[in-house]
Amino acid sequence: MKTPLRLLPALGLLLLLAACNKPSDPVVPPAPAPETTAAPAAVAPAPAVPVEGMAGGDQDAHGCKASAGYSWSQVREKCLRIFEDGILLNPVGGNAEGSLVAYLLFDTAQARAEIFLPGGKGSLVLLRQGEEGSHSWEAGALKLLPWKGYVLQQDGQAIYAGE
Repeated sequence: MKTPLRLLPALGLLLLLAACNKPSDPVVPPAPAPETTAAPAAVAPAPAVPVEGMAGGDQDAHGCKASAGYSWSQVREKCLRIFEDGILLNPVGGNAEGSLVAYLLFDTAQARAEIFLPGGKGSLVLLRQGEEGSHSWEAGALKLLPWKGYVLQQDGQAIYAGE
């Protein structure tokens, strides 16, 4: 008996579907749990997640949301994203091995410079020193110099630079 040629594709498809429905591994039911005489413990409902535990729900003392990238700026007195508003300072010298950058902001009069160092909590404010044309911003061992952009020194050694 001859099979009509137009039935061959349907027959092939049927064989493929039958092969796909075959389980490759036998299904083994899980072992029953051992019987105990103690009453089952009540399951406590999951505690509600507080808003401050949710992304975007955290706020610092100034209302800045760190999870959204905001930090409080002391010199601008507002929440801002330092990576958008600040001047990028790249590591230099012996500090160049690390890939973490710092950011620099100024107040409107450039009397104060604010430095956001990596891993730091908050920022450091440096005050302007010297005459116009030969000024710098200083705080403790840190000194910011305007040279080919800005150079941040610690104890006389350049640690960050940027434009």
